Amino acid sequence: MTKISWVHPFLSGINFILSLFGMIYEIILVVTLDDLKKNFVSAKDFTDQMNPLFIPILVIDVLCSILSVFTLHKWLLLLYIPILAYRILKIVNKTWRFDFTQIRRNDVLRIEERNCYARLAFYVVMFIFWLVFFILDIVNKYN
Repeated sequence: MTKISWVHPFLSGINFILSLFGMIYEIILVVTLDDLKKNFVSAKDFTDQMNPLFIPILVIDVLCSILSVFTLHKWLLLLYIPILAYRILKIVNKTWRFDFTQIRRNDVLRIEERNCYARLAFYVVMFIFWLVFFILDIVNKYN
């Protein structure tokens, strides 16, 4: 078995941590959307909390995509492409900001909540993938 350098476990670890941050963001968004649906938080407070977090999560997605190319797991880039396309489409269509006047409409809230759960499932899967790849890279490095 060939020895791999320290770069692959390091990049897998970085992707693991970035996936964890993406998962935490989606959990926070799901909880906040639920609070908004139950009127525990105002629409203005919701938009003030969530709008500044869109660009950092976009950066996390781009970094994960780039790092997956540099690891030996290039096929994972195919999993990141739909999420990147979704985020870039939101920027192009100028719908990436939550509008506090529209967020209370049932269809907007329901669609955003459904999208949140789908993205959360994606980040959970990527978190598990990168955890397994990180462990395998470390085991392969020290064998």
